Amino acid sequence: MESKKSNILIIVLLFIIAFLTVALIVMLSLFFFSDSRFGGKTADVKSERLLKDGEWDTYKLYEENMFFNLKKSNSSSNMPLIKVGVEIRYFKKVKGVRSMQEKLDAHSSKMKEIVGTYFQNMTLEEAMRVETKEKARQDLIKQLNDLLNASEDVEKEFIFDVVFDEWFYNA
Repeated sequence: MESKKSNILIIVLLFIIAFLTVALIVMLSLFFFSDSRFGGKTADVKSERLLKDGEWDTYKLYEENMFFNLKKSNSSSNMPLIKVGVEIRYFKKVKGVRSMQEKLDAHSSKMKEIVGTYFQNMTLEEAMRVETKEKARQDLIKQLNDLLNASEDVEKEFIFDVVFDEWFYNA
């Protein structure tokens, strides 16, 4: 009788161990192979998943590449310049916004001012560094999103990338 109870107990324990092992394997596979960690949306959409073509569009801030004066450093007698092409990549549909194209058009002048001021505060030495382009991209994404969020009740992500299709500087 006692051996029958111990055999049942062993079988129950084996089932529990087997169940926990399978559950652990499923959880680990979800963790390592899921794009967005158990289906949740993440703040940084671009780095977590590729956007589909219909979800985003581009907005050329200037019709042609623009020249901006850079901040003059003490070592240079010439006025340094940078020539950049600025393309904004934005989400086509943002909750609560009727038309993103209209919103961008309405704020176009202020966005140009933000970009111009950004480069006017940059020195030639900074423009020459490789990491400066990425820093400029991140800074401008934040500043442009802040501008577009100024009239919103809830903070949203409108712009997810700024592309510099040309980055040419000279002294």
